[in-house]
Amino acid sequence: MTRRLYLLRHGTPEFPECGPYVYGRTDYPLSELGKEDAENLGEFLQAELKRPFTVYTSPLKRARDTATPLIRLRDDANEPIIITNFAEFDMGTWDGKRLADLGSADLENLKLLFSDPEKFVPAGGETLQEAQARFADAMFDVLSKDSKDVVVFAHAAVNILFLSYLGHASLAELQKIIQPYGCYNIFKIEGTTLVPEVIGGMPTKAPSKARIELLRDSYKMSQFDREHADGVAEIAMSLYDLLKTTEEIKLDPDVLYAAAKLHDLRREAPKHALAGQRTLEFEGYPEVAKVIGNHTDLPAKHRTKITESSLVFLADKAILGDKPVGIEMRFRGLTGAVDDDKYYKKSKKRRDAAYEVLATLSKYVDKEHILQVIGGA
Repeated sequence: MTRRLYLLRHGTPEFPECGPYVYGRTDYPLSELGKEDAENLGEFLQAELKRPFTVYTSPLKRARDTATPLIRLRDDANEPIIITNFAEFDMGTWDGKRLADLGSADLENLKLLFSDPEKFVPAGGETLQEAQARFADAMFDVLSKDSKDVVVFAHAAVNILFLSYLGHASLAELQKIIQPYGCYNIFKIEGTTLVPEVIGGMPTKAPSKARIELLRDSYKMSQFDREHADGVAEIAMSLYDLLKTTEEIKLDPDVLYAAAKLHDLRREAPKHALAGQRTLEFEGYPEVAKVIGNHTDLPAKHRTKITESSLVFLADKAILGDKPVGIEMRFRGLTGAVDDDKYYKKSKKRRDAAYEVLATLSKYVDKEHILQVIGGA
């Protein structure tokens, strides 16, 4: 049976208040959300690991504690072997400092991490090239000596640098590599070659309620947009409740809920549905991302078949602010508009699509019950 490498990122850390902070080697523990991340990874690996395996971790507490659930869940798991060179990128004298406490010269240097990474060197720290070589050397040393599957709990920066080393992106393109908190990467081990099977995967299809709130905070979702999204989620989940005993319709309530709560996460951005889709893809939730990408203009296939995209779209097109008002009231501004007006055509197309979804939904559920949920026709 083929050997595999499982390369994992630790769960969400507990950061001190008054941030943001520069951190690499600073030994923050896991937050409550991070402990949830660790449990999700542990449950995923409990089912995923089919061959004998060895667990390795970075020496940092957040990585070691992320391994704890796997050790508890699998009787055949070893006590993690700590590999010093699996530690996170060394940010030198900046490590643990608030961004606000860095001098102007340091801040200009820090910008190089995003604009010209190959020239970035934190004061007293290591270069990206040094960290990449350190981690890669340690990894291939482990792989050459261990005949089992290898499970490594590590960190975002060194994981990304290792993926770059393997050819997934150049140092100048590191931001293209996705490594959210609590993610996994899986490789087949073929001699000295690592063949990627999954990069930046998440152990659950949808973020938990706690992670949804973290995402809304992280992307600075406005209070208005949060209240609107909460209303959309309430409608979408009420529609799901009407449908959940219908055998021919299979919906994932976690994906539905997350997509509804996050559909306007990037509403300030041009083409905000596409921006939201890309953001959730980056965060490791491609199924939620697809639903978000469909919420402004619903593809035809989701109008005649009930999907998570259908329900989020209908809920969004039957609400004003956070109040269900029905489709007609939601699009009342169309009255009197001219046929060749660009806004009119776009809005009419969305209204008509919402009515198509309503008609499809009415094949499975009494229409009066649907209208009670969405606030009218």
